[in-house]
Amino acid sequence: MVRIFLVFGMILWTVPCIAQSLKVYFLNVGEGESTYIETPSGQTMLIDAGNIMTGNSVVQFFRKQNISALQALVITHPHYDHMSGVFQLLSAISPQYRYDNGQLLQEADQDIYRWYREFYRKDNYEILRKGVSLDWNPVKIEILSPGELTGDWNRDSLVMLLRYGEIQFLFMADATTQTETQILQQFPNLRADVVKVGHHGDQDASSPAFVKALHPRYAVISTNSANIRGYPSPQIVKRWTDAGASVLTTFNDGTILMESDGHSINLRAAPFSQF
Repeated sequence: MVRIFLVFGMILWTVPCIAQSLKVYFLNVGEGESTYIETPSGQTMLIDAGNIMTGNSVVQFFRKQNISALQALVITHPHYDHMSGVFQLLSAISPQYRYDNGQLLQEADQDIYRWYREFYRKDNYEILRKGVSLDWNPVKIEILSPGELTGDWNRDSLVMLLRYGEIQFLFMADATTQTETQILQQFPNLRADVVKVGHHGDQDASSPAFVKALHPRYAVISTNSANIRGYPSPQIVKRWTDAGASVLTTFNDGTILMESDGHSINLRAAPFSQF
């Protein structure tokens, strides 16, 4: 049985130790985003669920990996390409806890948001905010943003920092340069070995100051080929490359698996076909 405790803004979990390393899968969900995390102590988390058409590819990933349980499902913000895959996902697997940023949806006059509220925000549902930590010893996941909602759905995206030993993963969702500036002001010593690049590599994210400050080894961009909005921007890809990062994209590289022992990161062949 998994137990959860909330102590001074920190969520503490206890689970049996069953895994040997940290595994982070950046799933190829076409136009959208989804990331699966498995910790060395056996906890599992899915960050976002792809779009309403590609959510089934997340279900197929779980089936191929024989994953039948999920401790946490996190929806970073309610844009279609991040949240609408939950309708297929939750028909196949029941997460123990559901999280999102609490974005107000009543003003969004579309049925899908009503369905999301009714279908997702129930049972063991909680809102995440800056300062909350998921303590999954030996992994810790800290929420860096938002502190409060601004009404800009991209800017309000949940930004999450995963620490395991000497290794850090930063998941930017669709956070923009405004969010990046705020994060650097509040966390001036922030660094990351792996960055899930903000807003699919669009020019409204990945500011020069932010990229320079992080100086990661890997920058991962999740999007489809021939994206209708032009993601990723060639200038943004070059910016990360010039900073010394190896840029990986789900439309070129398929599902990307990174495995870590807390000291190093290894790219592994992901047992999941391209979308």
